[in-house]
This record gives sequence, C-alpha cells and structure tokens, in this order.
Amino acid sequence: MTSKLLTLIAFIGFANLTIAQDKRIILADKILTKAKLIYELEKASWTVGDLISKSSDANKLKIESYISYKVDSVVHCILYSKSDTILFEYLFKNIVSPPDIKTTVRPADNDEIQLIKIKRLIQNRILNGELHSVKKDMNTNFNFVPLIIDNLPSCYLINAIDDNSQMILGRDYLVQFDKDLNLMNVTGNHKSTQFIKLDFEAKDFFHTHIILDTFFETEIASLMLYSPYLKTTEFTVIGQKYTSHWSNSTNTLTIK
Repeated sequence: MTSKLLTLIAFIGFANLTIAQDKRIILADKILTKAKLIYELEKASWTVGDLISKSSDANKLKIESYISYKVDSVVHCILYSKSDTILFEYLFKNIVSPPDIKTTVRPADNDEIQLIKIKRLIQNRILNGELHSVKKDMNTNFNFVPLIIDNLPSCYLINAIDDNSQMILGRDYLVQFDKDLNLMNVTGNHKSTQFIKLDFEAKDFFHTHIILDTFFETEIASLMLYSPYLKTTEFTVIGQKYTSHWSNSTNTLTIK
C-alpha cells in the first residue's frame, strides 16, 4: 500500500513538473515568435535607412517616414510622403540578403494606410504628452513598429540611442488599440534603462525584471539586431516567477 501511494505521489509530482515545463516552453515559443517578427521588421528598417541615405533620387526629399511589415514570407519596408504616397518600396525575401527595390510611386493601400495611421497617432500622442506612462531617457528616442494582428492594431516602441558604441535595453512599450484606434493598454518592460557597451565582454549579462516575469519580446529583438556587434552573447533575466536565458550564439530562449 505504501509503495503504491509513493508511486502515485511520484507520478503526480512528475505530471505537475511536466505541465509546468510545458507552460514555460509554450511561453518561450510565444515570446520568440514575436521577437523574430520584430527583429525582421527592424532589420529591414535599418537596412533601408542605410540604403536611402546614399540615394540621390529626388523623391527622397518628400519622405515623411517609413514602416515595415510582413506578408507571407516577404518583409516590405516602405517610405511614404505626408499624402500617403509610397515613394520607395524594398522587399526582403531573406532578411539578411539585399532587398529588391521598387521605385514606382503609388498610393498606399488600405493596410499600409492603417499602419501609417497607427504610427502617426502614437507619435502625436507622445509629442503632446498624452501617454503619461511612456518614459524615455535623455539622448534616446523611440523606433516605432506598428502591427495589425488578428485585426487588432498595436505598436511597439523600442528604446534606441544614436551612440554607436552602445545599445540599450529597457523602457520599451507595447501600445494596444481597439479596431477603431481607441487606446486600450500600454505595457512596459522596465522603469529604467540598461546601457550595454558593445565592446563589454562578459560570460553572461544579468538584469532583473520587476514588472514582467521574463524577457520582453523587444529585448530579444534588440539583442538579435546588435548580435554582430556585441561581444557578450549570453543574457539572463531574473523575474518574479522565472529565470530566463537568451543566447545570441544559438538564438535560443530558455525559461526555468
């Protein structure tokens, strides 16, 4: 009887452990899927920014801003005017390969107009001081990544710095709207900013999360973007629930 009871207790314990492990694996996969999308969109924007800076095309003077989005397996980065005219379009079939370029000027389509609206709305609200929970440090700025997933518009605000000797983690945000672009929620990952020197070399870079339990997807996207320049490749977050590890060398996220 005792043996059977011990066996039952051991089985229940193993089952609970397996369920907990499954939850962590599912969570890691969910974060990594979002992070990879953000990485691809930002990588496209970075590449196009470098390319357009070298362009002598007269339409360059008409550019208001840019957005990147993904359709099937192709990442598009478009540069648009104040009248929602697409002036340049770059198509990435592989995010690490040179893009195809379209220079035919055209009107933005409905999906592109919606993404442009989201970006303008966020920019204006920040400019007017309407997003009180959104903070940034001096000499930093936000990169805006508008998205529409399952018909719900949102925008990631990725904290960035112009100093090429370092990168930053923290004070990134996800701003979510309803289908009519009414503000629903603002989620942030840090109340402070972590500055990481690109030439800083450590076995592992640790930081803590008070707000979230694990990595925010924008943190992993940023680490992927800066991976070619960072000497440190291993990063750990200690949260309230989990200890999480991201490896730039293997592109893997582990949550324990």
